[in-house]
Parts: sequence; structure tokens; C-alpha cells
Amino acid sequence: MSAMSEEHGPDCTCGCHDYEHEHEHEYGHEHHHEHGHEHHHHDHGAAHEREVDLGWASTILESHVHDQAATVSATVRAQAEAAKSFEALVAALKLIAQRVESAGGIVGHIKAYARSGESFAHASVTDAQLAPACEGDVNLVLGPDVQCQLVVIALLVDLDVLEGIVLESLA
Repeated sequence: MSAMSEEHGPDCTCGCHDYEHEHEHEYGHEHHHEHGHEHHHHDHGAAHEREVDLGWASTILESHVHDQAATVSATVRAQAEAAKSFEALVAALKLIAQRVESAGGIVGHIKAYARSGESFAHASVTDAQLAPACEGDVNLVLGPDVQCQLVVIALLVDLDVLEGIVLESLA
């Protein structure tokens, strides 16, 4: 919640702090927001965090805007029966880059990292036209015991659009 001015105390009931809205995005997901700030601006500077079921994995998604760069990070925990290889995740990173550019954005950086015991894999994408740079075991299976994180930083793309791109590309 944004800081209250002196005219609005903790028991203020004016209603200008609390509102709800729903909207649908180009990439097909809908969300419902409840905000605790004034309704004449929609500040994405604060981080949004939520858990999302991708079907093959559960994901904790965090998103925010920093200096006009939209950032979405995810911790991915694959379900045992639907495990994918890290290589499949790399293909999703490439798809994210292509969709960001198709939406008129600029890819800042897209990275993913996975570790299981001594095995690890790392991938980096900086341009949809270039092959992802990979290190480690790209055949590493993303099962429930594998720690897997990714981050997407993009310019000139609305945060809600970037979230939709990431979720659709990982599904």
C-alpha cells in the first residue's frame, strides 16, 4: 500500500485507496487485481508474486518493473509424472524471446538455471535471432527434486503482457 498522506489516517474510509479491477491480456490469461493504492495510477513497481500451475510443473512467479524494464522470475518445480528435460525449457526461453520481439519489445536477458545434486544446466538468451548459450547437462530431467529458476528481463513490454508470454511459453 502506498504511504498515506496526512489527510488520510489509518481509519480512513474515503475509498480512494482500495479498488478492484479485472482485465484480459493479449496472451489469453485473465487476472483480478485488488490494490491498496489510489485508483488514478497503477504502479507496477511493487512486486507481484503468485503460484501458477503449468500442468507439468508448479511455478512461483514474481514480476515487477524496474527502471522501465519488465522483469518476470520463476521458480519451477516439475511434477514427477510430467518431467521435461532442461533442453525443452531452453526451447521455451527461445519462444519467450520471439514473442517479446513480436509484441514490440526488446529482450534484455533471459536466463534459466537448474541443479540436481552435482548436475547442472544453464541457458542464456539475449536475442530471438541468436541461438541460446548453454552450459552443463541440457538433458537434465526437470523432476520434483531439481531446483530450477528462470528470469526474463524485457524493455518496451507491459508487465502483464510479459507475464502472459512467459506463462504461455512455459505451458
